[in-house]
Amino acid sequence: MKTKIFEYKKCSTCQKAIKFLTEKNLSFERIAIVETPPSTTELKSMLEHLKARGGTIKDLFNTSGIQYRELKIAEQFKAGLSDSKALNLLSENGKLVKRPFLLGEDFGLVGFKPEAWAKILPKLQKLLAIIFLFANFGCASDSGTPTPASPAAGTTSFTVVNSGASSYLMNGSANAALTLQRGQTYTFSITASGHPFYIMSVQGTNTANAYNSGVTGNGTQSGTLTFVVPAGAPNTLYYDCSVHSSMTGTITITN
Repeated sequence: MKTKIFEYKKCSTCQKAIKFLTEKNLSFERIAIVETPPSTTELKSMLEHLKARGGTIKDLFNTSGIQYRELKIAEQFKAGLSDSKALNLLSENGKLVKRPFLLGEDFGLVGFKPEAWAKILPKLQKLLAIIFLFANFGCASDSGTPTPASPAAGTTSFTVVNSGASSYLMNGSANAALTLQRGQTYTFSITASGHPFYIMSVQGTNTANAYNSGVTGNGTQSGTLTFVVPAGAPNTLYYDCSVHSSMTGTITITN
């Protein structure tokens, strides 16, 4: 299931939520909530997530909206409005739904509170990592380990985050070995504060061994490193944290 965010373009809170997700380099589908409200199935899924955190169906409603007051939803609840009828109301009128409405494979959030969204961020990154693994490394082998494949022609992107100070998670895999091709362009989207990411000619933390040919952004902790692999690149390079020696991986260069 693709991560979806139902939004209202004139809602400043929705725009803050989208900025939050974008800055975390997360993939999601934007849906206009008024024109295309969440389906009954999507609303039921969100309700399950809310109830798991102690919420109720009332938390799905935009209680500050005009429609909520005009339709006297609060009075309907007092009169015994059932969950099924409430879900039907929401699915038919996007202005009744609390926004932003973020729904993924195994998480759901309504309203934007950065601290709450930060808690589910690892789940979003896990989903994104799975997508990258299948896109860039092929299907899993019989042992359950992704089988590396030659990168496709053109630019290939990698998402890099740190797992404490023990390893880099490269598309979700700890200190993954990479195979890159000469003449191709690769981008590394890095979110690893306190862990400067370098491409090195010699494995280790010594930045004097930084490999800078075709590299833009060596030493990045939060941002993008771009590597246009030159024709004269050596057969083996490394990516390393300049602070923690355990955060390292091998880069094999091929033609």
